[in-house]
Amino acid sequence: MHILPDEVLSFTLRLRIPDWSSEIRVSLNGLPFREGSRSEGYYRIHRKWSARDQIMLEFDIPTCVRPFLNDQYGVLVRGTEVLAVDQRDNRMLDVDAMALQKRMSLKCLDPVNGRRRYSGEAIVKDQLVQVVFTPYADCGGEGSQFRTAFPL
Repeated sequence: MHILPDEVLSFTLRLRIPDWSSEIRVSLNGLPFREGSRSEGYYRIHRKWSARDQIMLEFDIPTCVRPFLNDQYGVLVRGTEVLAVDQRDNRMLDVDAMALQKRMSLKCLDPVNGRRRYSGEAIVKDQLVQVVFTPYADCGGEGSQFRTAFPL
């Protein structure tokens, strides 16, 4: 984000921080900035701003498994997105034999046809296997089967 006032101005910039984010990194003009304060869902920076100022905000997007219907089933959530397993990305995977681990970590993969994808490990027949997860909204194209809830 670039700050572009016509003249030097003193004001408080409020950057919205999602509730689910626990780690943030802020830089001002390419240098780490730690003088702001975080409260009520915002990171506040009060200073004199000039036309050359540039702010960079980065935050974590945690992944967790949330219960679904009961304690034996769960859905994988990344930030606010529910992730699913689309058969297009997992052609050899029997999704009906798959179970989620209680703790999951994901690695970003290159998008395919505009669909974001993440790689992680799931349990299939008592073995850990690599699985590609896709945001629920991007699943099921071309008539492919997909699944969102899995045994834990």
